[in-house]
Order: sequence, then C-alpha cells, then structure tokens
Amino acid sequence: MCRKICIERYYVVLLMLFSAFSLFAQTKVSGVVTDAKTNETLIGVNIVFANGAGTTTNIDGYYEVNLDPGKHELTFKYTGYEELVKNIDVGSDPVLLNIKMGETNSVLDVVVVSGSRFERKIKEETVTIDVITPDIIERDNNTDLAEVVKRVPGVEVIDGQANIRSGSGYAYGAGSRVSVLVDDQPLLSAELSDVKWNFIPLENASQIEIIKGSASVLYGSSALNGVIHVRTAMPTDEPYTSISLYSGVYNGPRTQSRKWWANTKAQPFQVGAYFAHREKIRSNFDLVVGGNVHILEGYLKGGDERRFRLNVNTRYRPVNNERLTYGLNTNVMYHEIANFFLWMNGGDSAFVHISPTYTRDDYSTLTVDPWLTYFDKYENKHTVKARYFNISKIRGRNNENSVGNIGSLEYQFHRNFKHDYKLSAGALGQYFKARSVLFTRDSLGNFTSQGGLTTALYAQVDKQYFNRLNITAGLRWESFRVDERLVTALPVLRLGANYKLTENSNLRASFGGGYRVPSLGERYIDDNIEAINIFPNPELKVEKGWSGEVGYKRGVKTKKFEGYFDAALFWMEYKDMTEFYFDLYTPDGQAPNLDSLSYYVGFKAVNISRARIAGTEFSLFGEGNIGVVPVRTWVGYTYSFPGDLSQDTTQRKLGPYLRNFFSGLGKVSEELNTSILKYRSLHNVRLSIEGEYKNFILGFNASYNSFVHNIDAILAGKHLLSPIVESELPGLVGIREFRDAHSGGDFIMDVRLVYRINKHHDIRFISNNIFNREYMLRAGKMSAPRSFHLRYNWKF
Repeated sequence: MCRKICIERYYVVLLMLFSAFSLFAQTKVSGVVTDAKTNETLIGVNIVFANGAGTTTNIDGYYEVNLDPGKHELTFKYTGYEELVKNIDVGSDPVLLNIKMGETNSVLDVVVVSGSRFERKIKEETVTIDVITPDIIERDNNTDLAEVVKRVPGVEVIDGQANIRSGSGYAYGAGSRVSVLVDDQPLLSAELSDVKWNFIPLENASQIEIIKGSASVLYGSSALNGVIHVRTAMPTDEPYTSISLYSGVYNGPRTQSRKWWANTKAQPFQVGAYFAHREKIRSNFDLVVGGNVHILEGYLKGGDERRFRLNVNTRYRPVNNERLTYGLNTNVMYHEIANFFLWMNGGDSAFVHISPTYTRDDYSTLTVDPWLTYFDKYENKHTVKARYFNISKIRGRNNENSVGNIGSLEYQFHRNFKHDYKLSAGALGQYFKARSVLFTRDSLGNFTSQGGLTTALYAQVDKQYFNRLNITAGLRWESFRVDERLVTALPVLRLGANYKLTENSNLRASFGGGYRVPSLGERYIDDNIEAINIFPNPELKVEKGWSGEVGYKRGVKTKKFEGYFDAALFWMEYKDMTEFYFDLYTPDGQAPNLDSLSYYVGFKAVNISRARIAGTEFSLFGEGNIGVVPVRTWVGYTYSFPGDLSQDTTQRKLGPYLRNFFSGLGKVSEELNTSILKYRSLHNVRLSIEGEYKNFILGFNASYNSFVHNIDAILAGKHLLSPIVESELPGLVGIREFRDAHSGGDFIMDVRLVYRINKHHDIRFISNNIFNREYMLRAGKMSAPRSFHLRYNWKF
C-alpha cells in the first residue's frame, strides 16, 4: 500500500515539474537583418517587443531572442530605414525570421553618428549638424577637404585654419579649435595641431558630418569650436571602382599688371587623378583602396604643390566567431608644398612672395590604425582603436629632418539598455612628440624636442521619453602633461534636449563645455621669414569655454519639394582664448617700451582674458522640381558678433554687448571695430543650387563673406610706427589700400556644367570665381583668380 502511494506521489511531482517547465519554457526566435536592395547585413538594428524590452543585431546582422509561446509583435527599427512590424505566432519549435529592410529615400531622414557615436536621425540631434554627402563632394573639382567644407553655411577655412561661426581667426597655421576626424580618429598633427586637408581620402568618403559648437565631451581638446568628421565607405555586395581625372588653368587677375606670368611661357595650372576601389573578398574580408595624385603650378608665384597619396582600409570577420571583427587602416602621402606667407607688395607684385628664396618643403605623412570591435553575449559593443601618426619634414641630405609623432589607444563601449537608454563611454591615452627646426634651439644651436601625454575618461547617456523627447548628458575628465609649465586636469560637461513638436518639426537646446590645449607650435616656434619673426610663448594657458544653442528644424514636404529649414541662436564664451598678435616686439619677444633701443616685427600667440561670440544661423536644404526639372539647393546665412572682452571691457556686461551685437547688423563704426575679435567676418552667406535636364546638370555656388573689420594695426597701416615699418618691410605696403578698395566684402560665384554620358561616365566643366574678383581672405595673401577646370568621372 505504501509502495503504491509513493509511486502515485512520484508521478504527481513529475507532472507538477513538467507543468512548471511548460509554463516557463521559451522558444528561440532568431534571424538575420539585411538591406533589401544590397543584401548587406545591418549592424545595430533595434528589435523591440510590445512590452518595451528588446535586443539588437550583432556585427553579422544576427539577432536572437527567447519568447513565451503565443502571439507576439516585433518592431524592427534602424535609422535611415523604414520601420518594420512583424506579428508572429510562437509555438514550441524554434522560429527563423529573416528580415529585409528598405532605406528611406527622404532627405528628412538623413542619418548621423557624430553627435552621440551611434546612428540617429539628424532631426533628433540636440546640436546643429550639417551633412555633406558624396554627390555634394563630387559636384565640383574639389582637390582637398577644405574646398568642400568651406561651402557649408557658417564655415570658413582661412589659410588652412577651420573657423565655425567666428570661433577662430588667423593663427599662422598653428592650433585648431575644430577637431577633424576620419572614422573617429583625429587628424591634427603633433607639431602644430593643424589640419592636413590634402591627406584626407575624399575619394572614399561616404559622408562628412560637421558639428557646430563645443564637442569636447566625446572628442576632447581641439573640439572647442566644433568637429568635422569624415566617415569612409565600406564595400557592399557589389564591387565598386571609380576613377576621376581632372585638369585646370588659372586666368590672369583682373589687374593685368599683377599677372607675373604675362611675359613667360608659364601658365598656372593643376592636373591630377583620384581612384577608389571597394570590394568584398570572400564572405568575410572587406578591402578599400584609394589614392590621389595632384600637381599644381600655382597662381601665386612659386606656390606650387606635388602630392602622391595612397590609403588602404581592411575589415575581417573570423568565420568561427561571428561577434568579432577587426582590421587595419593605413594612409601614406609624399607631399611637396610652398607655403605663401606674405606678398612682396600690394601693387604689381601682389601674387609674388616677399622672400626671394621662397622654396617648397617636402613632407612624408603616415597613419597606421589597427582596430577591433567585439559584441559580447549581452550585445554590448566593445571597440579598441589604436593609431600611429607620423609627419616628417624632409630637409635633404646632411640635414636633420623635423619629425612629429602621435601614438594613441582608445577603448569605446556602447550599450543599449531597456526603455530607450543608450550609453557611450570610453577611455583614451595619447602620447605626442615633435622635434622641429622651427622650435627654440638649445644653447648649442641644436634642435629641441617637445611633447606630452594625454589621458581621458568619458561617458554620455542618451534617453528617449514618450517617443518625443531625447535627452543627452555627458561628462569627460581629461588630464594633460606637456611639460613642467603645463600640467592640468579638466572636467567637461554636456547637456542637450530635442523635442518632437510635430511629425516634421523638432525643437532642440544644448550646452557644452570645451577646452583647447595650446599646440607645441604656438608655445615653442622661434623662427623668421625675411624680416618677420615668430616668437615662442611657453607660458600659454589652456583655453576654456562653453557654447549654448537653441534651434528649430522643420521638415518641408510638398508635391514639388522635400527638405528642411533650420534656424539656430548660439552663444559662446571663452576664457584665456589664444590669439596671434602681429606687432612690434623686443628681441626676446616682449612688448617694447619707450626705452627699447630695437624692435622686431612679428607674430606671437597670447592669451586674451575673455571673448564672447553670439549669433544666429538660418539654412534651407532640399530637392524638388520646377516643372519637369529636378532641382537641388542648399542655402544658408550666418551672423555672428565676436566680442573681444579684453579690449572692450564694457562688453563683459550683457547690455553693452547686446547693443554692439545689434549694431553689427548694420554699418560697423570705427569705435565698434575695436570691440570685435580680429580676422572675423560678421556675415556669411552660402548658396548652392543645381538643376537637371535630361543628361545635363547646370549648377551654381555662391559665397559671401563680409568685410573683416579688425586686423592687427601694423597690417592695417594704423600703427604709430607704420610708416617706418613699411619702409623696412615692403610686404606690408598696399594692404591698407587694398582693404579700403574692397570694404564691401567679397561675393564669389562658381558655375558648373555636367554632361552624363551614361550611368558610368560623366564630364564636368567648372569655372571658379567666374567674375574674376580680386580678393583676399587673409591680409597679404591674394585668393585665386578665375579658373577653368575639366573633370572626367568613371564609375563601374
């Protein structure tokens, strides 16, 4: 009897266990998400359940979830693609659910990654970001990145110096408040912290993103004024190859007496070629190759250039580990260039350099970037990026080369949490060192080396509420040690919000702290060009500041037009801003006094106590039709008032500054002129428009920069000793006269005509500065006269 009861109890327990197991047993649902057109796997697709939980696809586009038996709704979300909803009935057997997602072809759904280091629609960003797509890059005969970005509203490149919303002026090629990156890797040199615009692989650029305002939380020093981020393309299932050949000639300037080549057989010209190839080799290895050859005989006498560049990117996915991918990217360039500093005079020799011994410098540039990405079992993304960056100035046999090296290692972490939380965090270590002929020499006259070490930790959290409000908060801690004079650690904060007012309109607000460590060049260059000296200032301090913005983006969609309108109000504050002063100095670089027996003319970087820049920006971007003619346009206007609060201390109070701000909208008086930071334009207009009819495209670019009111007194001819200085330094003669004759600002127009032979071939005719206006963006250096270019593109 006992045996029978025990057996019955045993079966009851088994039945209860089986019932419990059946109650809690789940079924695996898995699959691969791919692009419906290219069949390329999509990484980071969000799969969301009805209860708000979910997962993401890994490096191979694979996802896996466990669901209770029954009916379920799965939503597949991926920025730039149409949202897809699938209803499934889950039983006891595993479910294979492969998904194909189609791209959204709307300009309203442009996708960016730079603002938060993950993909997000541009209209959802908390800061202003402008996007340059490959078709915009290819419209003109652009031979380096600077020629591309200067067409963006609010952006200028003055003699190699990037300037966003008047955040920078002219700094003799040293230092940058704008960080330039290629695939998350910064490209500022060790010696000067300047941008090598011609080193960037335009031929393989998939998108260029420009952040306006401080971005130091994610990108560190030199992102005080913004970021220019070049994202390169990777192969799709179809191999891609392109070849571009170009040539061009420069017309004579409007003032024929300035045409230095009039009585010679020389004709300023340029010729070059780009090539690119992208291919998947086998199923798990991607290869990208590109290059550029460029030869320039310059319109500035002796201002010639030669460059030869090759870049290779690779990506490998191990067959036995679908969560891992790694690769090696490298870029190498040999470069000859003559840097034109100052004209001989403002008359017939305006296109001739002041120095009779003006020669080209030879450089080699190399980057080697190994990287690795791994998705762990919780779908957290781990990325490790390393870099070796070398620039060597080749000084010939029996001469020591100038060498600058950067070594860096960065770890990045990204996780998507439940309920729309996203975390981006990381750690960075960077060592830099330069040994330069330009630096102050030791007591024996030998080269000296300067360098430093940077370490940083950062984190940023993004959260969406009610499917309408996006909140961003970030923090960075960074320490520097350049030498015993410059040892510091800085915390930096970022806050932002974006609220969806309607389906097509968003309101945004942001605040971001920033900083910039002065470059080695600004602190240690001790050199001279003819009678002009560059003085070192090893006591320079770290610049600090913040920027704030309120913006509104409105999508516009009608039967004839689709695009967006954007408006922004911005405000920036700086402390210890570094500005170059061109003035008179004693032999040891100090300001002269009445007892000084001798003085030198030259540049020196100094910290000004405070600066404030506020302004507004409007832009319209889109495409549509005028009748049967497709039209694409991008137009923008930026007004900024860069107040120098050290020269005009009354502006430290809000009232006087705002009075000056509104006065700057009209005619700038001589009194107001002294309240403005040097080498800035207050008004900036950009326009690009093109129309297409059958196989022809006709397009125009126009840019307007208002008159630069405030420059150094010696260059403007307003210094007390200007007559004496100009008699000793003829290169300063004529700057005042030229500026007086061009005080209305500069309006420059370019035109292009494209003939598409077929989908693989096109020929482009471009004329830049079609009205042949004589102008200079920087005092003492003429800009290019009218030029004509022919370009042939072949894609297959």
